[in-house]
Amino acid sequence: MSVRESIPYTAVRERIDTESLLGFITISPTLAVILAAVIIPGAYALAASFHQIDAFDPVWQPTGIGNYLAVFSSPGFYNAFGNGVVFTVGSIVVQLFLGIAVALLVHDFKNRVVTAVTISLYVIPSAVVAVVFERMLTQRVGVLHNVLEATGLIAGSTSIWAESELAMLGVILVGSYKFAIFVTIMILARLQSIPTYYYEAATMAGATKLDKFVDITLPQLKGVIALVVLLRAIWMFNNFDIIWILTQGGPSGSTETLPIYAFKITFSELQYGMGSTIAMVMFLILAIGGVAYLGLFNPEQDVEGSY
Repeated sequence: MSVRESIPYTAVRERIDTESLLGFITISPTLAVILAAVIIPGAYALAASFHQIDAFDPVWQPTGIGNYLAVFSSPGFYNAFGNGVVFTVGSIVVQLFLGIAVALLVHDFKNRVVTAVTISLYVIPSAVVAVVFERMLTQRVGVLHNVLEATGLIAGSTSIWAESELAMLGVILVGSYKFAIFVTIMILARLQSIPTYYYEAATMAGATKLDKFVDITLPQLKGVIALVVLLRAIWMFNNFDIIWILTQGGPSGSTETLPIYAFKITFSELQYGMGSTIAMVMFLILAIGGVAYLGLFNPEQDVEGSY
């Protein structure tokens, strides 16, 4: 091959090398953040899960898979896991219902002020929401408790946060009040992207509002709903602050989910190795569940196909 023939190849190769270098420089800050915030702590937690770590002893004692065997043989783990499933499923159901309903109402208003006010509710800190509702549902002095008592839904001697079933229902409803707006934002964005001529054609064909909702709106929302369910499941299964502020896992462990259980094992019983093990088990549960969900429903394809 002559020198002239090799020149285009060399120029292309230099251009590719330059673009690769620029691309790496561009994403390097993101890679550094991921490395510092995810990979390094994750590797540290994984290593800690195979050791017994005493708060007052800097030497880690290897346990092999002993911590994992202890976790899976602990009744507290299964209680926390069951509570987590109940809290997650209940929260998803309530949030989907509220979020979709609010999104449809806001979309019908077609008012920017109403939309902005609705979306701004999402920025209220979870701790503030939890503290306010904890006070409002406190026995005898809480305004919501008194309303429920006046309507006969609960007895005056009943404390919502002291009854197992009511406490779980309470944390589900409070969490849903806070996070249903996320569902509203996602659904509202999809509603606003549905072509209006779909509805115009349906109107000309004599379709009712219910027909339009069933035949046009719901199919267009299917992909977004599938994605929202996945995201809400991950976030609610990992939720800590709302449950901790409202009940701290009580009464009698009835609202103790895996994050609360891991926190107590780590910082109350000072078993750092066991706490890391529970965290790794949570990661495995979510990873396996997420992969299975994506394989079953493939929300990404549904979202792309609906546009």
